[in-house]
Amino acid sequence: MLDLNGPMTLLVWARYMPTETWYPALLGKGYESTGAYGMHIRPGGTVWFEIDAPDGTRHVHHPTDLCLAPGQWSHVAATYDGAVMRVYLNGREAGSGKPVVTAVRPSPEPLRFGWLGSYGHFNGMVREVMVYTRAMTAGEVFARYEAGR
Repeated sequence: MLDLNGPMTLLVWARYMPTETWYPALLGKGYESTGAYGMHIRPGGTVWFEIDAPDGTRHVHHPTDLCLAPGQWSHVAATYDGAVMRVYLNGREAGSGKPVVTAVRPSPEPLRFGWLGSYGHFNGMVREVMVYTRAMTAGEVFARYEAGR
């Protein structure tokens, strides 16, 4: 069972086809009352990165300046170093924010790809999913993007 309770990096290549689904999930662990962390696609193609605290407090970070291009492969990464959440798209930082949580809620749920309960199904393809128990630097995220192009 993969329980990340602190710093993390989530990486995935995704080819997204927009649908009417409400915030389709790229990957995540648990949802609603059992949620721990996850990456979703918002309407318009921006990425939503969420972390839930043990007390149920949820912090969501969704930058709005970079979007996934429908039908094209995009490299999506999210990092949390214990103090700052960052989202990257195609090797570039799309935004960052300080979460209100200081720990990640443990979840009995498995790590899932393309579906997280009521968030809906991801319409597209994913490849090269990577999960790290540390926050990668911007340089490391960019290197992973370059290596997968």
